[in-house]
Amino acid sequence: TTSSTNTANNRRLEFNDAINYVTQVKLAFRNQPRGYLEFLNMIQKVRSREINMVGAIHTVSHLFRGHASLLLGFNAFLPDGFKIESPPPSPPPPLLSSSNSSPIVPPLPTTTTTTT
Repeated sequence: TTSSTNTANNRRLEFNDAINYVTQVKLAFRNQPRGYLEFLNMIQKVRSREINMVGAIHTVSHLFRGHASLLLGFNAFLPDGFKIESPPPSPPPPLLSSSNSSPIVPPLPTTTTTTT
């Protein structure tokens, strides 16, 4: 088995770790095959030195938006000195009505004025 040391995580990475991670990515993108292919393309570009680690981190940060476990799991494969921090929580999407795609705006409270 091929292994490499990642001292940032104080463990040895095994070939199976990489296979398991890629399998997780594939499952997460099973309904979006283009995202999975973009990930594989990025890995190939890193291996051929077309992009550096900063480029790889930028790519996975964009691709894995909404997939915090995949994003943070990528840290295991980064060399010393590189780390992806936990992403900030995303704001919830606007509520949409079922009849159209306009956001639902809650009604303003009504006030009554009495005169005497």
